[in-house]
Amino acid sequence: MSQAHKGSKLINTGQVKRIGEYTSFLAHYDFTENDVLKGISPLGPPVATLHPQEGKFGGGIAVEEETINIVYDGNMQMYGRGYSPGWDVTLNGDIELYNWFCYGGWLGSASKGYHAHANLDKFGYPVLEFKDMNSSIGEKHRWMGATQFIASNVADKGWVDGVKVTVSMDMMVDNVDKGIDFGLQHTNSEGVDGMFDCESGTLFCSQPYKWERISATFTINVANGNWKPDSSCTLYIYGHFSRNDAEGTAWIKNVQIENKEFATSFTPTSRNLGVLQYPADSINPLYGTINLWYKPSYTSLPISTTTSPKIISVGELNGNFSFFLIQLPTYLRLQVRGSGMTTTTQIRTTSVMTGWTMLTITWNNGIFKIYVNGVIAATSNNTFANIFTGPISGNVISVGGDGLNAHKPCNGIIDELRIDTIDMSDDDILSWYLAGTPFYPRGVYKIAY
Repeated sequence: MSQAHKGSKLINTGQVKRIGEYTSFLAHYDFTENDVLKGISPLGPPVATLHPQEGKFGGGIAVEEETINIVYDGNMQMYGRGYSPGWDVTLNGDIELYNWFCYGGWLGSASKGYHAHANLDKFGYPVLEFKDMNSSIGEKHRWMGATQFIASNVADKGWVDGVKVTVSMDMMVDNVDKGIDFGLQHTNSEGVDGMFDCESGTLFCSQPYKWERISATFTINVANGNWKPDSSCTLYIYGHFSRNDAEGTAWIKNVQIENKEFATSFTPTSRNLGVLQYPADSINPLYGTINLWYKPSYTSLPISTTTSPKIISVGELNGNFSFFLIQLPTYLRLQVRGSGMTTTTQIRTTSVMTGWTMLTITWNNGIFKIYVNGVIAATSNNTFANIFTGPISGNVISVGGDGLNAHKPCNGIIDELRIDTIDMSDDDILSWYLAGTPFYPRGVYKIAY
């Protein structure tokens, strides 16, 4: 896409963008699902996950598919004190995680140096700590690992040939050259145990002292003999990896394994199909603007239009006076339904969105427009001025997913949802994108929660 449209408007870069008198809804998703103007809260309990540090600007909110976490006690809430398996307690502490086994030091004396261990004091809650700093005892980068037995028969977990399995966890490091590796130890068809056909490779954080989600997706390969279908499996997390031969410390929490080809937000047990809905009182059926930032979790999409992720919808699905935006494999689709009619406006993109993207929808007397990163990408071919007049069906707005199976939830993170009761101009929308800042008010809320 040409960059010529930016021109002198680059002066907007870094500017604070304030809401206007027509702004009717604004959600930052830093620590609440509510909007910050009137305190509008979701309809019913939302099935969504706030991510305080993973939004475009601070926090964001994830609306995702249902999932089951195969890991037991992935947030390490079951523990006790007084643990001393022959190691130096002054270095490794005395916390025992009842569902995890931590060890290391095979190359030398187990009573010396650092091992993989649990740490309760660092953050005030238990984490796995990998202190890869054993050069002082002559065992630099010696093996250290934490494990959990996952299954005695992997078929009981649904792990048959071709199934995608994703392992994910939160990671923090004290320097960016400190790495973590993890894998699924299993048995091959010849009965050889200790196979690591599914291993992540070394993963790193982008900055120190910040929790970041890391993940790797594996394919269960029975047909080629790499997996014995009725064998056991153990998760291993390794803490002795690095780059540039650096020593350092890594911390791990919120470990998850799920039968999916991408990672979803951590849940200790399971999560239902995502839903996040608000009353549609903030919508003017005749004129309006919806703006949000969106980052998907998936790397590929199904071909079917009925199972593609729904990003935003106004009104009930296929109800009179409704519209919704979905992401298909190679383009975005906006479907509009007025009184007794359905039409579709589509924009074609070169690939599935993989990073943060600003999406905007405007409407004015039945003319709908879609903007991507501040630039107009499609305009409806027809005028629905006499058809799309409201009221909005069901008086509902669904953000990222509505809990229905007709379309999947967005399976990503949404941030900075703003709704206005007028259609904003092309220049206004482009200025929002070029500013690269959250909307004001931020931090100073009109509503106290």
